[in-house]
Amino acid sequence: MSAICSGRRNDMDFKLESYDEMEKVREKIQECEGKHPQQVAYSTFHDALTQICYGCGKIRTTMVPRENWGKDVR
Repeated sequence: MSAICSGRRNDMDFKLESYDEMEKVREKIQECEGKHPQQVAYSTFHDALTQICYGCGKIRTTMVPRENWGKDVR
């Protein structure tokens, strides 16, 4: 499924991928750069990097899932 950037809503199902290191997310950002439309955000509050890649249909993040809040999972 491809996304069309026309300002209209597209129904897309994204797959969530969690990473334990920001460098792994950065590598994915670089792989998609210039090939797919994407959004990237860094949260200073969570110290987390997140990429939404519309071409891959994936959300890649270092943010800890809610069920693991307060646990040492890294």
